Amino acid sequence: MIRAGAGFATHDAHTLTAYDAAGRERWHYRRSDSGGVRIGVVRAFDDGRTLVLAEQPTQGGGPALVDWTPSPATGSGRQPTPR
Repeated sequence: MIRAGAGFATHDAHTLTAYDAAGRERWHYRRSDSGGVRIGVVRAFDDGRTLVLAEQPTQGGGPALVDWTPSPATGSGRQPTPR
């Protein structure tokens, strides 16, 4: 579990989900087709307002970084940006 803004986030190999302080889902990032990668590491920055995840290949290769910043007005996020 990761502190994320006023709530928290959890992740498994294919899904990153953010929740508010009451435990209601705010948004999620889900890979329906894993494409040979999994979510490896998730870190919070900017007091939990920005989450950065590293997608790691299931076999060989290096990580790809994706950041996700939820919108303060709606609580929903913008499209993830591969880095």
